[in-house]
Amino acid sequence: MKDITLVVIDFLNHELAKFSIEQTLKHIDVKEVLIVSDREIISGARHIISEPILTAQEIGRAHV
Repeated sequence: MKDITLVVIDFLNHELAKFSIEQTLKHIDVKEVLIVSDREIISGARHIISEPILTAQEIGRAHV
């Protein structure tokens, strides 16, 4: 599955996001891990640091 990018958006539970990523990577081999968050969650991933996005309307307005 080297053509798959794992995308994670998390602003509320960074430890759970990190755990989820680690567990997912045990089962699939991805091309890239992309994380949109207000802080770095896991080393080796590409991070887009953003102010917290909390509503569906805010997610729709985000320019990533």
